[in-house]
Amino acid sequence: MTDKQVKKVSCGEFHSLCLLSDGSVHSWGGSLHKQLGKRENSPLINRNPNTPNLIEGLLGKHIIDIDCGDHHSMALDGSGKVYSWGGGGTKFNKG
Repeated sequence: MTDKQVKKVSCGEFHSLCLLSDGSVHSWGGSLHKQLGKRENSPLINRNPNTPNLIEGLLGKHIIDIDCGDHHSMALDGSGKVYSWGGGGTKFNKG
């Protein structure tokens, strides 16, 4: 990641997202409500919650903006599509 620049960082209650200049998004922190967008069976996942992980579900989409809520995350791509994940349970916003 040394040749890429950080365009934006967004922080939720227990997690963070980072948007890089190539349109990729990385996440780290707590994931009780799946707001990190990690695929647990992925060989690319770093199991350390304090280490950023690529959000594989956004690969191939040129993300131009990100934001975090307390229990969810969102991304906007260049064509205007919005992606949302996290939340969960009956008591929390479902992303």
